Amino acid sequence: MNMEHFLSAKLVKLSRRKPLIADFRLAVVLHYLAHGGCVNNEAWLFRLGRSTAYQLIAEVCEILSVALVKKYVQFPNKQQWLQIAKGYQRLWNFPNCIGALYGKHVETEKPAHAGAAFKNYKKFHSLLLIATCDHLKRFTWFSFGDYGSFSDPSSFGTTDLSMKLQNQTANIPPPRVLPNSNIQTTFVFVADEIFGIRNKGRKNL
Repeated sequence: MNMEHFLSAKLVKLSRRKPLIADFRLAVVLHYLAHGGCVNNEAWLFRLGRSTAYQLIAEVCEILSVALVKKYVQFPNKQQWLQIAKGYQRLWNFPNCIGALYGKHVETEKPAHAGAAFKNYKKFHSLLLIATCDHLKRFTWFSFGDYGSFSDPSSFGTTDLSMKLQNQTANIPPPRVLPNSNIQTTFVFVADEIFGIRNKGRKNL
């Protein structure tokens, strides 16, 4: 079953009333995500009740997350890390690099009764996204949903990737010699220095 048929089957909603077709439900959500996310606008544009639009968007986003993330954001194994490192060296002249790591504040409306939890240092409300990508700018891992008031390093420190790096269970290949030299180094992520972690007294990031 190809991805188009797989998603269509997932997006069909069983109902006693005539359900909205899968393509229509997907179109509503893609337009919502592409244009800043205003449910009232989507309800007006697609001639839906506001409560229907809210429910539809939540349902379809959940389906897309479950159906697509495991397929398109897969944590690399040892061989895949080596392929990523090869790509960074070929495209960016950066040997022994296995990814770029960065944090991003995704702006959101302040939830009711949230206090200052979602207010970040830039003075707007947000959720925190931290992600790694390969040499082709494709996500290889991400963590999303921490309060905007959290700092990037404190949020990253509690993630599964951070734990794997510290425990040496991230499938990362052993150190190897840099090209045209006899210097041996570990594989690294390129990132702001605030993400630096230590493992047995040695800085890995």
